[in-house]
Amino acid sequence: TVIEAGRDGLGYSQSFLKANLKEGESYTISNWQGSGEELVIVVKEINTIKNPFHADVTVTLGRIDTDSPTALPSTAPSMDMRCGNSVCDSGENSRTCPLDCASKEIETTYEFNLGSSGNMFVVKARRNIVVSSFAINSKSRGVGAVKIYTRAGSYTNHEQSRDGWELVYENDSVIHNRRGVVTELGFLDREIHIAKDRSQSFFVTSTNGLVYKGGEKEFSVYQSDEGMEIMEGIGTEGEFEGITYSPRVWSGTIWYNVVEATSSPSKSLTKLPSKSPSVSSHTSKPTSHPTPSNPTPIPTSSPTRLPTPHPTPKPTPNPTPKPISTPTTSPHQCGNALCELSENAANCPIDCSSKEIETT
Repeated sequence: TVIEAGRDGLGYSQSFLKANLKEGESYTISNWQGSGEELVIVVKEINTIKNPFHADVTVTLGRIDTDSPTALPSTAPSMDMRCGNSVCDSGENSRTCPLDCASKEIETTYEFNLGSSGNMFVVKARRNIVVSSFAINSKSRGVGAVKIYTRAGSYTNHEQSRDGWELVYENDSVIHNRRGVVTELGFLDREIHIAKDRSQSFFVTSTNGLVYKGGEKEFSVYQSDEGMEIMEGIGTEGEFEGITYSPRVWSGTIWYNVVEATSSPSKSLTKLPSKSPSVSSHTSKPTSHPTPSNPTPIPTSSPTRLPTPHPTPKPTPNPTPKPISTPTTSPHQCGNALCELSENAANCPIDCSSKEIETT
């Protein structure tokens, strides 16, 4: 996991999820700290067999030259040579070019002038993609519940019914940021596969509310990249009930991977069935007398083994220590976004340092 954090990661600050890398995948940060160089993070191996688990990761700044020049280039560059141009070109996917096609990020906008409890919108895939994570633009700060539903095709005529919708994300303790600031939700409970040229509807709702801006035309393309198109949708009040507002532009971010196309079933049968069942001869006639059966051996007249002549060893001479007379102090719950009475900036900086209070 690649996370961007302020204060060099040494104190409490806003953090942002940049990438979730699998074995063989990589992530590039352009113009690292104004140097003009690229910082490339590559996951070579993830070992979950040995304990403790570990990963082999390389971090490289700038271009790495080979020891000696390679052979003369071909007259036209091969498709693989385009890998690394920040665009997931045709023929590339998250396996063949993770640098361009894995952990892709598409953002609509975090500008807003309207709000309600949720949004419905449609995503159309330009490539075969797998959607893995979302970020939202919340209406109010604090802990709240977020749900994401999805269904194949359009949400039209399904705004007021749960039928056909699948709940793919539910978290009752999402810490919402202020309006206009990214609130990342983490991974979906199930990745959503969308085939090329297919559409998928999403319904995002939060108890803290969502903010967004008005659109121009429902189902028109608002944002797109080489992998997907995000359409203008609607604002909602309540879950599958209440009034809706149209058109509205969902405010948020989607993370996805471009994947290989799955093989489709063959159009013809692999082998024709036989025209008629095979004919087999009858079994032989039954015997005139049943087969004799052998009874089980006669049980023994005495037990197989005598009991042990002596009881088990004596108990230990000293009893276990007595329990203490008073209970131990209950541990503080560091990390619950509240600075408890027993917490302070030294023993729980995540809750008690760089505290922030906002009026309006």
